[in-house]
Amino acid sequence: MFDYRGCITFGIDSSKEAVSTSKKFLKKWNVNSEIRLASSTNIPYNDNSFDIILLWDIFHYLSKRDQEKTIEEIMRVSKNGAWVIFSLRSKNDSRYRIGKEMRKNTYLQDKPGKRDIVIEYWSKKEAESFFRLDNLLIGEKIIAPIGRYNVKSAHWILAGKINK
Repeated sequence: MFDYRGCITFGIDSSKEAVSTSKKFLKKWNVNSEIRLASSTNIPYNDNSFDIILLWDIFHYLSKRDQEKTIEEIMRVSKNGAWVIFSLRSKNDSRYRIGKEMRKNTYLQDKPGKRDIVIEYWSKKEAESFFRLDNLLIGEKIIAPIGRYNVKSAHWILAGKINK
């Protein structure tokens, strides 16, 4: 499955809509990639398969149990020395502490087009200790619409290497 950049790429998502949209996007850009409907808690690939794992916008929607299982699965399918790049919702997000608190730093909220979403938020210190990786890099991305600085979407962006 080499694409024109020389990469072999694979993807999973638990949403049929997201898988369909991803396949259309990749086809439009002529990128050859395998995209499957699957859960991060049961990744359908062999042990030690990947050099780079990218997890975007998933951990803050998972239960603690599913976060732990996802990390176990990432460890299983990653090669030793693989890079893991992921995001966690920051406590600097303007939606932090809005809605019904379900557990510590986790709230039942509505999002545009979606109701009753459970979202967890992390401080920098909590984000740094969430997933033990070597050579950990962390930064925060905050987006605010022009003229609406009280509305912020904030994420921690983390990257590090698997050490088995």
